[in-house]
Amino acid sequence: FFRLILYFNVTVIDRGFISWGKKAIAQIVKVTTYCIFESVNKMDQQKRKASAESDESSRSNKSRTIFPTKEGAGFVEGSIVRIKLIKFLTYDEVEFRTGPYLNVIIGPNGTGKSAIVCAICLGLAGKTSWLGRATDPKDFIKYGAQSAKTEIELFNPFDECNYVIAREISHGKSSHWWINNRTTTQKAVEELVAKLNIQVGNLCQFLPQEKVAEFARMTMQELLENTEKSVCRDDMYENHQRLKTARREARTMEEDLKSLEEELDQKRQKNIRLEEDVKSYNDRKKFLEKVEVLKMKKPWLESGLLKEQYERAKEERDRKFDELKREKKQTEEIQRKHNGLKEKKENIEKETRQMSKTILSKTKDVEEHRAILGNMTEKIEQEKNEFNSKLKEEETRKKKLGALQKELASLEQQLVDISSSSDEHEITQNLDRVAKDLRDVNLQMTNVQTQGEQLFKEINNIKAEIRANETRLREIRNVNNRRLEILRTLHQHTYDAVLWLRENKDQFKGTIHEPLIICLNVTNPADAKLVESHISFNDLKSFVCEDPDDLDLFMRKMKNELRLRVNAIRAPPQPASSFKPQYPISHYKKYGFQRYMQQLFTCPEPVMRYLCLMYNVHRIPVGSRDIKNNTERISAECQELNTYYAPDVQYSVKRSKYSDNVSHRNTALKEPRAFTDSINVEREQELTNQNKEFSLHQQAKEEEYKVLQEESDKLVKEINDLREQKRSLMKRKDQRKGLETHIKTKKQKIEFINSEELNVQEERDRLHVQLKVIVKEKLKLFRKIKCLSAECVSLAKVRVERSLQLAECSAVFYTADAELQKARHKFEGLEREVRELKDHVKDTKEQTEAKLREAKQAAGIGPNDELEEKLVERGVWEDFQNAPQRLQDLENEIYSMQARAEAMFMVDEE
Repeated sequence: FFRLILYFNVTVIDRGFISWGKKAIAQIVKVTTYCIFESVNKMDQQKRKASAESDESSRSNKSRTIFPTKEGAGFVEGSIVRIKLIKFLTYDEVEFRTGPYLNVIIGPNGTGKSAIVCAICLGLAGKTSWLGRATDPKDFIKYGAQSAKTEIELFNPFDECNYVIAREISHGKSSHWWINNRTTTQKAVEELVAKLNIQVGNLCQFLPQEKVAEFARMTMQELLENTEKSVCRDDMYENHQRLKTARREARTMEEDLKSLEEELDQKRQKNIRLEEDVKSYNDRKKFLEKVEVLKMKKPWLESGLLKEQYERAKEERDRKFDELKREKKQTEEIQRKHNGLKEKKENIEKETRQMSKTILSKTKDVEEHRAILGNMTEKIEQEKNEFNSKLKEEETRKKKLGALQKELASLEQQLVDISSSSDEHEITQNLDRVAKDLRDVNLQMTNVQTQGEQLFKEINNIKAEIRANETRLREIRNVNNRRLEILRTLHQHTYDAVLWLRENKDQFKGTIHEPLIICLNVTNPADAKLVESHISFNDLKSFVCEDPDDLDLFMRKMKNELRLRVNAIRAPPQPASSFKPQYPISHYKKYGFQRYMQQLFTCPEPVMRYLCLMYNVHRIPVGSRDIKNNTERISAECQELNTYYAPDVQYSVKRSKYSDNVSHRNTALKEPRAFTDSINVEREQELTNQNKEFSLHQQAKEEEYKVLQEESDKLVKEINDLREQKRSLMKRKDQRKGLETHIKTKKQKIEFINSEELNVQEERDRLHVQLKVIVKEKLKLFRKIKCLSAECVSLAKVRVERSLQLAECSAVFYTADAELQKARHKFEGLEREVRELKDHVKDTKEQTEAKLREAKQAAGIGPNDELEEKLVERGVWEDFQNAPQRLQDLENEIYSMQARAEAMFMVDEE
């Protein structure tokens, strides 16, 4: 921004400048004033420099030529002389020249002031991110144009021609560049701009409107450094950075010096303490030398003790080995006695088992004969039961014969009665009449059933249509769930707040409507991008409250308890019906308008009030693509329309308050994000109405079906009555034939029963013969069982005698076995002790030899050297001899000497 004053000499002031804040304005004014004075001083310096160079050029041809009389004198090198824009944002084509000092462009919003700032940035190889607007250069091409071109002329005092930098922006990925009508690259343009010290990315030199807030957040140090880059000598910023680095290094050196001085003082104090510790150190060293001699003697005493243990272990091993030999002889004698008893016991057990098998075989034979005897007894009872059963059957036969004779007499009497009273011809006529009536009624029943089946199919078809429509309605209404998922992807906090509100609606007095993304429904999905482009995203994700207390409570809950960042608005009090357009839509139909935006969607009434108040949706017309051809006419004849829409374009009209100038802005509509799924209200209403019609039609068909059902019930009753009459007549007709058949059947049964008469005396004689045969066989079996039982008793006596002998032999055997086990345990224990003693002797011998090697190593002598000779040479033999001879006394002496050494002042050996 300030570099424009010095080099571009162009300043653009928007009405939006007022929203920057007092602090930002104060900083801008302060730095601007400073820069103006600095600019004047710099221009004077450049003039003097140019004059000096001019004098020098007269003396040497190596200097550059300056043209002081060149048109536009008063400009500094790099100042903007001319700007030309073609198809850039709101401009079709514009060209203007600037003065050498402060240039100010003033105008209302939308007249193209910011477009000039954007053109300067992009025309001098600046990045779109430095502007804070669009991210792609092609977004700066005027709507409907194929390309845009900027041409910026910069003052060059060293040549007759100024620097003319041109750039053409197309819808492709790259731009085309020219310098003085020669094709070049963006890198060459950047080098030229840097050579002229033009810094479009420095907010202290170039400050677009969208970057004012970022400028206000800059610290004083950042402002100073950026100002140095923009208005001071080339080396000032570098010198400043070197000065900062030198200051940091100086601080580091001061801290290092202080640290070294402290360390030196500590070393001096430590040296004083060490002088006092030297004496204590020497005394302690003497004690430690005595401890070393005592420790040298300790392994020699331990070696002597281990040797004594080795001799005692060796004697104990020999004694146990002799005892093991004696125990082995005793165990062998007990084993021989045990084997003899075992053999005798096994022989007696074998005889006893053989007798038991014989007794068991005899017993089994007895049981088999007893079973046969039982079967014979059962056979006798069976024969008697069969005879008694035959007697009972004979009595039953006689009773049945008497009953059949009585039934035969009754049937014959009935046949006589029917023959005298029945008229067979009359019964036949009645049967024919009933059959004819039954056929007629069945025909009527068939017709009724056919009509009922047809009605039933129609009712089922209607139900199927209703179910299908209900499925379609559920699919349409399921859009809310998809909308909620879209809200989660767009703004997680608002999504969480919606879920919370659905669970806690009872906490509020009035209704809090969910965000517009959910509760607003675009009737036609094709119109979704119109609505979404017109309403800001902040309002689309806002909750709408009807009560102000609910608004305060809701925001406290969200901010303080749930820590959610959400938007909430209050619906205006006036009803939605009070918002009316200036003219009906028919007034604008000649221009191609069809509806107002309010008619494109549905929403709760409080939400509609807010949208009418804030976005004038009741006054924004929407038309077809024909509007593109009528924009000039609409601008001239409908001055009340500042914004209107075609299916893919938003048209904005700006009218100057100071002149009759009118600017148009066409913005292509982006694809919707929030309203990608919309509820088709017309289709929903159509399906609902269809279901109502289907329900009424179903009720009418069910009433018809109910009438047919009642008629069917009457016909069924009539058919049942006629069938009953037919059965009665057929019964009367068939009664005579039935009686004759029954009489014949009864006579045949009587003949059959008479043929089955039993001869009782013959059956009784046959029974006596069979019983005599069975009794003789039973007597034979009794005699055989008696012989077998006597043999079993004799064998059992012998087995008892053998069992007593076995018990006596077993007692002696178990006693001998216990003695054998005891002897074996004792022998094994002695054997184990002998092995352990052998191992102990071996281990003790190894320990003794190891301890002896350790003692020689501690004394510092070789395996074949004499201890006394070596210690006398070292001068410690006397101390070695005077040391205690008992191990415990020696250890106590070592501990005492070490304690005295430890108690003395510890010296820092470092």
